[in-house]
Amino acid sequence: MVNGHSVTLIGLIPDKLYNFKVRSTDLAGNDAYGPSDTFQTAAQSLNPPQISNVQHSNVSANGATITWTTNEPTTSVVEYGPGNLSLVAGSFEMDYPTHTVELKNLDGGKTYQYRVRATNAAGIEAQSSTATFSTPADTSDITEPVISSIQVSSIGARRATITWITDEPSTSFVEWGTDSTYGNGIYGNEVMTINGHSVMLPDVLPPGQLIYFQVRSVNAAGLEGKKAGTPFPTLADTLDATPPTLQSGPEILEKTATTATIQWTTNESTNGYVGYSVNGQLPLYGSEQGSPVFEQTHTIQLVGLTPGTAYKYSLKFRDIAGNLGESINAAYTFDTLGVSTNPIQINDATIAVPDATLTYDSAVAIWDTDLLGDSFVEYGFKGQGLSSGKGSFDLTDEHSVTLTGLLSEVDYEFRVHSRGSDGVLDSSAVLYFTTKEAPDRKPPSIFDVKITAVTSNAISLTWQTDEPSIGQVQYSKDTTYNQSSPLESIYVTTPHGANIGGLEAGKTYHYRVYAKDAAGNESTTAVDGVFATEPETLTTPTGEQLTQSALNNLVSLETIDFDPPGISEVVVSGVTANTAIISWTTNEEGDSVVEYGTTTAAYTKTEAALTLGLKHAVPLQRLNASSTYYFRVSSADAAGNRGRSDEFNFTTLKGQNLTEAPEGETLDEELIRKLEELLGATPVAEGAPEISNIVVSSVTDSSALINWETNKVATSQVHYGFTSTYGLKTDENPDMIRDHWVQLSGLEPGVTYHFKVVSGDGQGAYGESSDRSFQTLLIGDASLPPILTTGPSVTDITSNSAVVMWVTDKPSISVVQFKPARSFLVNLVTKATQVGDFEKYTLQHLVELANLLPDTSYRYQIFSQTTNGSAFKSEEDVFRTKSVSEIYDVRIEGITYNSAKLTWRTGLPATTEVEYGETTNYGESVRKIAFDRQHETTLTNLTPDTLYHFILRGTDEKGNSISTTDFTFQTFGLPVIENKKLIEVNEETIRIEWLTDKETDTLVLITDEGGNQQSFGSPELRTAHSVNIPGLQGDKIYQYQIVAKDRFGQESSTQLFSFKTGKDVIPPVISQVRTDATIRQDGESIQAFISWLTDEPATSLIVYQNGLNELPDDITKAKSASDETLTTNHVILVSDFEPGSVYRFKVMSRDKNGNSAESRDFTILAPKKTGSIIDIIISNLEETFGFLKQLQQ
Repeated sequence: MVNGHSVTLIGLIPDKLYNFKVRSTDLAGNDAYGPSDTFQTAAQSLNPPQISNVQHSNVSANGATITWTTNEPTTSVVEYGPGNLSLVAGSFEMDYPTHTVELKNLDGGKTYQYRVRATNAAGIEAQSSTATFSTPADTSDITEPVISSIQVSSIGARRATITWITDEPSTSFVEWGTDSTYGNGIYGNEVMTINGHSVMLPDVLPPGQLIYFQVRSVNAAGLEGKKAGTPFPTLADTLDATPPTLQSGPEILEKTATTATIQWTTNESTNGYVGYSVNGQLPLYGSEQGSPVFEQTHTIQLVGLTPGTAYKYSLKFRDIAGNLGESINAAYTFDTLGVSTNPIQINDATIAVPDATLTYDSAVAIWDTDLLGDSFVEYGFKGQGLSSGKGSFDLTDEHSVTLTGLLSEVDYEFRVHSRGSDGVLDSSAVLYFTTKEAPDRKPPSIFDVKITAVTSNAISLTWQTDEPSIGQVQYSKDTTYNQSSPLESIYVTTPHGANIGGLEAGKTYHYRVYAKDAAGNESTTAVDGVFATEPETLTTPTGEQLTQSALNNLVSLETIDFDPPGISEVVVSGVTANTAIISWTTNEEGDSVVEYGTTTAAYTKTEAALTLGLKHAVPLQRLNASSTYYFRVSSADAAGNRGRSDEFNFTTLKGQNLTEAPEGETLDEELIRKLEELLGATPVAEGAPEISNIVVSSVTDSSALINWETNKVATSQVHYGFTSTYGLKTDENPDMIRDHWVQLSGLEPGVTYHFKVVSGDGQGAYGESSDRSFQTLLIGDASLPPILTTGPSVTDITSNSAVVMWVTDKPSISVVQFKPARSFLVNLVTKATQVGDFEKYTLQHLVELANLLPDTSYRYQIFSQTTNGSAFKSEEDVFRTKSVSEIYDVRIEGITYNSAKLTWRTGLPATTEVEYGETTNYGESVRKIAFDRQHETTLTNLTPDTLYHFILRGTDEKGNSISTTDFTFQTFGLPVIENKKLIEVNEETIRIEWLTDKETDTLVLITDEGGNQQSFGSPELRTAHSVNIPGLQGDKIYQYQIVAKDRFGQESSTQLFSFKTGKDVIPPVISQVRTDATIRQDGESIQAFISWLTDEPATSLIVYQNGLNELPDDITKAKSASDETLTTNHVILVSDFEPGSVYRFKVMSRDKNGNSAESRDFTILAPKKTGSIIDIIISNLEETFGFLKQLQQ
């Protein structure tokens, strides 16, 4: 019920008079009628509306506005999409003259196509031409999708389904392989989803193998998240000997003059190929095209067919188990369409390569055609078929299709198609491109922000970032952060630091940390940090003597260290093709860090030793030969102040580059010797006691107890002092013992002492430890770090575990970091593991180390931190796990077609035996009778392409029997040749492509109709093969065979296949016919040179006759001159023209395939004979005085 009424009448007849009146009814049911009136509908227009002024504006990362005008009321509709017109927006309401449509939810960094459509009241529609605009990258989204809940289900012998979720809509792709490089393929789709990511790996996985994979999801901003899933094993293959069968079809879906599309289904997933041949020609089904993709519905387009030709075809399909199915039927035939009088032709298909067109997630395919046609592109991952398509039905001769939603750094294949207005389709060959690396749009993450020291007017802070970046601290008394420390100049990830001075005493400050990476991405810490400067130094107004407590506080404030170590004497030594040693000294003890890389001020790698010292030496390994490296060194003291050097550089020697260092790689003896020399380490004398398990305990403000062990009885002595030069030592205890202890007394409170222990064997051979340190107690000073009073010691050592114990003077957390002690300075090449209780504060500490390797030495350090952040870290020490009787680290290496190398280790020296065979009954064995921990053997005379089982057994030196479970490996088989394709067959050349399952050489044998054989190929080993065969003759049948030989000399070959070259039916084109005639010296005849050009080599023939009559159809009835030489520049000499006569002639040429062309008719006037001077005078007199002619008669 309303007061104002409006009703629209629809379905009216144009140009017709209508009568009407209105009626309204109230709530009581009372009716009221208005007066009668009339209106006339407009006459129907047969003209479409006119669209003009189409524009786009307000383009943002996720929206755009499209406007246009029309000359009459119409609807307002826009078709649009990224590289296509797949989306629609707008209104069907009539607007006039201005139309506006808002496009929303666009993707940033994409190129969009659009066109407008307008329909008037008569239902007649008009469309604009297609235009484009590009959205800017969406800089508001700087976070890639977060991937979680990765699960693997439906695992079979050859397939599995991967599912996961993301925190925002994104695409779904899975990259998989048989190792962590994921090199076997990518599957997925571009549909944006959050919870529904699901990708099935379709019948491509190898049975009974461990599959590695990672999932990849790209959000609307183009940011990609990657996450590796847990590797999973496929099921063992059940023996499948049943060939696949045809389930439905085949059906001819489409035919053109040069193509035919055939579709059929099979009862299981198979690849699909079509063999075909011209009806009535042999060999039957001699050509083949198809797809290697395993699926049940097969759609194969045959290209390069002959127009107006009848073909026979058959189907071939092979399942995953290798069983071949075929379908051959006499009824499988089709006829291509007749040749178009002017078919469309594709030229120069390629991917546009400027940065704006080929990016990390998009590419633009461009090509041109000689006629107007539509534009479509098929594309997909390289080697996995053309599974996607985009394009437009708009007719043009300059084609451009944008492919979007691509993955970064991935190889793609594509093919373009254009269909002319006559319906004839032309397709390009399959081409390839690789997308670029995705840009870095992720800002650095800032973490581990620490305040290392505060005074009344200064503060020191450190922090870390997850990528190389520069940074600063921004601060103020409020949250404006309008002051800042100097911005760092070098991009690093290692601890950043800033010292801020000039602060007011006793004030509270707010701060945040700022970081910027090399790509310009910026970030700041999200939480407002707060610190307070100390009050002024304690004094008394009356000058009274300070209490002990005030004195302690004063000492604590005045002794805070803000000065970083001074670095000097930076030296590069020991430079080879792949190694170098960087050494330097500092004026106070500090750690050792080298940052280096191959670009100035951009350090991509870091090597570090955390042990504090005055002399520093760090080895750099796995360097590239003949390369210049830039580096700087830094050292941080115990207070956390880090000093950095200027930049230096060095160049490695010539040599070979090395691969990445394996886990736990050791340093060679020469490098160890140089490091010991630079660090001043004293080598252990031969026969000298070996020192271990050094423990500092019972530390007080004036004393400490030092304990250690030796491997044989020896004396005991401790050298100690304020620095590593010591200066003090205890008297040598001459007692020959293994467990040593020395009490140090008379020490200063709150001081760090350095020491080393020394033990002699009584024969002049002394062993000594490296430099160690401890700190005496300072009573009542809570700002000092915890002090070790007992330990650390290692107890309860087994083959795979140990317990570390220690006691501190203050409650603190309990953390141990450890790693295998495989070599000298191992902390430079092996990362440490940290375990312990990071939350509980205690005086007595106990940490269990688990999952250790048997019979292995480990380095370890303890770490304790109090509630106020003061921390203590011990020196490194060593313990060794116990041995265990077992076989482990079994590896299968160097598999060939008839051999395999096996290696394994035993916990104790043992004899071992390998039993092997094609079943778990084994049957063959190799015995190793020597006692050893490292074992290897090579099994020989194996059968190619065979699965072998083996088990290891043995007896250790204590008589214990040891064995393993069953292992398997498969020898290499003969090379498998598959996916053979004939590409670009014409009258003179052909390209043949195929794949092999392992790297082989490339060889094709070609035999012509006369039995002459040629070979083409390359000895280079590869799996994807392509050979161009030139110099063929048109309209001839050739046979070919592919041969593949692997690196072991194993050879496979295909059966003989046939193909027929194309036939040239196009005659040569004649142009530039020229004549040049002169009178011969005898004056009685003319010699004329007739010349012309042809667009291909052809013969030369001229037909001529005297007079202007038309030349006869039978050229034998006229005169002629010819030359059978094939050439494009033709010259014929005619020497029997009569002077002063007119001749009619034409030229003719015939190419090597018999195609003839002739020119139109031409005429030539032969020049007249020229008389003597006397003849000319007489001739003139005759014309003047007729009597002379009579006298002459």
